[in-house]
Amino acid sequence: MKLNRVSGLLLGTSLIINAALALVGPFFPQEAEDKGVDINIIGYIFSAYPFSFVIISLIMPKILNKYSQRFMFIVGSITYAISVIGFGLLIFVDNELFLAMAITCRVLQGASNSVVYTTAYSVFSMQYEGNDIMQMNSYFKVTLGAGLVIGLLTGTLLYMVGGYCLPFIVFGVFFLCFVPCVIGYFPSKIEVSSDLKERLCANTNSEQQKSGQFIDFSSNQNIVNCKDQRFYSIRPSIKENLDDGNLRHKYSFDQEKRETLDVEHSNSSQRDSKRIKFEFHQDMEAGSQSLTQSIVTQIIMKCLILAILFLSLLNFAPAILSKRLEELKIHEYLYGLIFAIPCVVPVCSIFLVNQMMNKFNGNAVLITGTILMSFGFFIVAIESVFFFLIGISLLGFAAPFAILPLFPLMRNSLKSDYRNSNEAINALSGLYNAALGIGAIAGPLIGSHLYFYFGFFTTAYVLGNFCILLSIILFCSGGCCRSRDDVIECSDLSENPGVLNSSFLEPNILPVPSGRQFNKP
Repeated sequence: MKLNRVSGLLLGTSLIINAALALVGPFFPQEAEDKGVDINIIGYIFSAYPFSFVIISLIMPKILNKYSQRFMFIVGSITYAISVIGFGLLIFVDNELFLAMAITCRVLQGASNSVVYTTAYSVFSMQYEGNDIMQMNSYFKVTLGAGLVIGLLTGTLLYMVGGYCLPFIVFGVFFLCFVPCVIGYFPSKIEVSSDLKERLCANTNSEQQKSGQFIDFSSNQNIVNCKDQRFYSIRPSIKENLDDGNLRHKYSFDQEKRETLDVEHSNSSQRDSKRIKFEFHQDMEAGSQSLTQSIVTQIIMKCLILAILFLSLLNFAPAILSKRLEELKIHEYLYGLIFAIPCVVPVCSIFLVNQMMNKFNGNAVLITGTILMSFGFFIVAIESVFFFLIGISLLGFAAPFAILPLFPLMRNSLKSDYRNSNEAINALSGLYNAALGIGAIAGPLIGSHLYFYFGFFTTAYVLGNFCILLSIILFCSGGCCRSRDDVIECSDLSENPGVLNSSFLEPNILPVPSGRQFNKP
């Protein structure tokens, strides 16, 4: 896989963003408590970030279709840098103003991060496919963990030198200085890469490529040829006699008005031309439903639900972890190092997940991650610093098993009509980010409330048992899909939603990818 310049810029930006994001966890709760903010309110402040992340992620696909990815990336980066600096300035305000500014800065962080991440996933999906997108997603997660480690370690040193304010100011100003580098190298518009488009739309017969954009149906050969760059499953609404083996139907279609096509019937004795009405999949019918509704298959819906659940489980700790460290009588100067542990460990498991996805089905990887998470929760509840460190390390190790396979599964399970569509890829990126954001909202809220009412031990024990239950459900239900390689087959053949029956062609004819030949079943 070749790493291009744009992908490198996105990976570098992700590194800086996560380094700045890591500063909030270990340093903000103590500062908020000194300002008189209750522990439950701190949980709501933490949840303001993913809440705005979700809202912006849901509208980002439409924004990306209107504005260039370069413009949105720059706007998101500048806004994020300003919000980081704002967090550092909270030390100079008190009471209600402190709470209002904290929530505002957290909302801006979530919104700007959503803009940057949705743009990044959109770009990756347009540049890579299959194993390449899995590998790029792994690199992206590595920058997440590495950025958090850099932020925690560097932030701890800056905190020891200049107190609460200095780490936020340094990282915010550094990120602002990085933005001009992006402006100079980030292209104004990014389309699906030419190599990827050629692989999706290549015709197996070079002579057929020269024949233009139309669909041929030859009843005596039982072959359908599609020469368009999009994917269609044609369902004419009229009944024709196909008994004559010499009869040949030639369909030319209007890409803007897909509901009407020109059809030409010809054989040795007659020639006729007329316009007829065609019926496509429900997701292709004009005005029948939104693009987001159209692209969501059962596999994608399962992945979104799992993303919410896993992020909820993995994000219960940020709002209460510093309180737990205080209970264990650990010095606050070590908070950054301890917070860095679950960020370093995933770097090791990310590459293991890639190998497992090549050898085992995706459901086995997800179940493995869920079981590891349950062990992590049980161990972290033990009243010991040693077991606490082992537990959070195991949680960090389990995170890639639970999260990493989801987006590639979603990307590869797009309905065939949309695998080459920029708009569909943008919508899928927004949905994925929204699911992660919802999980990040629920995690701190659940964690802070369970901690407030039941304490840390009971909270960790309940979450560990929930992970065991979830692993059993995944095992019994079959998870998202059999394997990454089976995703396309699952989405096209197993689901095949909304296909309108017709007596013109066989009712279960396969969707025909552009430029390929498929025998009729």
